[in-house]
Amino acid sequence: MIIKTLNLNENHWSVDWIPISYKLNKKNYNKSITFLWSKNYEVNAICRAYFISNTKIEIGDIWLNDKYRGKYNNNGIKYSIEFMKKIISKIWKIYKSAKIISLIVDQKNIPAIKLYQKLHFKKIKNIKSKTLNIKNGIYMERKKRKN
Repeated sequence: MIIKTLNLNENHWSVDWIPISYKLNKKNYNKSITFLWSKNYEVNAICRAYFISNTKIEIGDIWLNDKYRGKYNNNGIKYSIEFMKKIISKIWKIYKSAKIISLIVDQKNIPAIKLYQKLHFKKIKNIKSKTLNIKNGIYMERKKRKN
């Protein structure tokens, strides 16, 4: 699984079908990126890393192709877990001063919540956001582990 990075760009083709969720100032917008897993001209997964501050990155707009949902790779690992582990690793490498990766997930999206918990995200609080169109969300964080 090869994950490419793309600069966040309102004119990028991915925005047509997965809108950019966050309204950021220009500085933060320019430091945000899209992660893309594709093969043979087919998009398999997307995740955006939104630069909130030097110490915090928020992931959003996560999408996995239906043909990989709930499926396992040749090593017996779910594609969703493999993809997100790679994203998390890349975030720590790209944003070296980041200490927290956060996300917001709908309370009804139980499979996603379980996935994030497996990836060491902890529920911090319930949240509502008109901007992100979230009525019953859960705000979760994962802190950088000390080596």
